[in-house]
Amino acid sequence: MKTQHPTNGLWLLLIPGFLFSGCASTTLLTTVPPGASVYINGEVLGTTPYKYSDTKPALSSTHITFKKQGFRDMDVILRRNERPAWGAIIGATMVYVPILWFAEYKKSHFYELERAALSERTEEYYANADTLIKSEIEISVADEIPSGGKQVMTDTNSYNTLEAPGKDFTKRRISEFGMGSGICLKGGLFGMDYTYIGPENWGVNIPWNMNISLTPMEYDDYDRPFPPMDYLNILSFNVLKAFSVPEKNRRIRLEAGPSAVFFSKATIVPNPHYNPSHIDDSWFWSFDWLNNSWRYKYNKKRSSSSTIGVSLAAKMEFLLSPSFDLEVSLFANLNSLKSIFGLGLFMNFGDVKD
Repeated sequence: MKTQHPTNGLWLLLIPGFLFSGCASTTLLTTVPPGASVYINGEVLGTTPYKYSDTKPALSSTHITFKKQGFRDMDVILRRNERPAWGAIIGATMVYVPILWFAEYKKSHFYELERAALSERTEEYYANADTLIKSEIEISVADEIPSGGKQVMTDTNSYNTLEAPGKDFTKRRISEFGMGSGICLKGGLFGMDYTYIGPENWGVNIPWNMNISLTPMEYDDYDRPFPPMDYLNILSFNVLKAFSVPEKNRRIRLEAGPSAVFFSKATIVPNPHYNPSHIDDSWFWSFDWLNNSWRYKYNKKRSSSSTIGVSLAAKMEFLLSPSFDLEVSLFANLNSLKSIFGLGLFMNFGDVKD
């Protein structure tokens, strides 16, 4: 009876620990002065110092706002690219998926809040004073109005305020990794890609797609264990334009760009060393070592060629969470070797949603 070494079970227990530790990243958010409210995705989660943790993939980002009475609101973007995540890198040696979390946050982040101008503090005071009537008090802070400021008039008095420019976070950068599969007019497709969308909804998509299809064959008595396959590998660099549909939680993308196309074609030829007397139930022993040839009627050889093509795609993303979405795409690649057309379904991970 074979005895299992006790360390084998220990490794099975350690693997989930590697995966979990590699996915999660934690950082301490500190402000001066402390006690600022921490808003993430519009929801207040606590006050500084605040320990923030998430399991977003590497290169993703999180929009954080610090608010404190008497100080300007501070908007920051926390990006998960500040240091290597060794837990994920070690876990990726056993399971491929954790490599998506190869980077993490620093242990701590420090922010110094800026005291609000007098006019802003006055506006904040009025917003929180239920017992005061604004029209009964006149405030003069004209010397604090910078160029571009505006004056707001009431019925009997006037007061001045700053027109804060703010930041449009509906146009912040989006970075996501995707993987999926699809069907083509001939064969199937497997692909991986990286997508970056910039502030003006322009961006780039770098996909690698492999089309697998059956090799056309003229022999009806083909006797090898696996059918011959043709492989079309496509590496593209696409420029994209994104169109957001916020109320429906969707995003539309149009893409086009050049591609490098590599075609590996299987060629079936009769086996000159075929001997019908060499028959074995096991296909492993069906190789004729003496003649360096399989003991089948036909041999399979490969020929490789490459060219330049053009990739086109129209995609619809269903934004399910800030770090995950599903993508349906209509794609095509036009080239002189083997053009393909098809429909794909992909999963995207990263900073996918505003």
